[in-house]
Amino acid sequence: MFKIAVIDDENVVRSGIVLETDWGALDCAVVAEGSNGEEGLELISKYHPDIVISDIRMPKMDGIEMLKRLRESGDNTYVIFLSAYNEFSYAREAIRYSAADYILKPYDDGELEQAIIKIENVLKKNKQESELRIEEDVLAQNALIKAGKSKYVAEALDYIGEHLS
Repeated sequence: MFKIAVIDDENVVRSGIVLETDWGALDCAVVAEGSNGEEGLELISKYHPDIVISDIRMPKMDGIEMLKRLRESGDNTYVIFLSAYNEFSYAREAIRYSAADYILKPYDDGELEQAIIKIENVLKKNKQESELRIEEDVLAQNALIKAGKSKYVAEALDYIGEHLS
């Protein structure tokens, strides 16, 4: 299950995103809600969501500054911006800091869900690749261990490897 944080200063919009989206069908759960970028940074640090859905223009700290600070800290969380502003400068800044998507409000039915599914596919692929690398590392380490052991130890390690998984 993927963790979602929703950051938007408009309570009605934030509640609408949280309540009107079928998170279960997307294999997601909303773990945090915030009303500005400062709060968003704290919540992201605390809950480590996989995906952040954020407004751009918010009080205290806007979404672009929040994303900029995330990237500066080495956080590569996927961020989807929802904005009522069709200004190129916002989109350019979002791209500069590697936003996953930029959706204009009001958005069409299914548009947010499609953006989430696209990110989930990338996350699943990255997880599979990571698991494969770990498995390859374990096999390589076992081969090195067996190379320096007697025949009986090598056979025991083979048996354990076959039956443990």
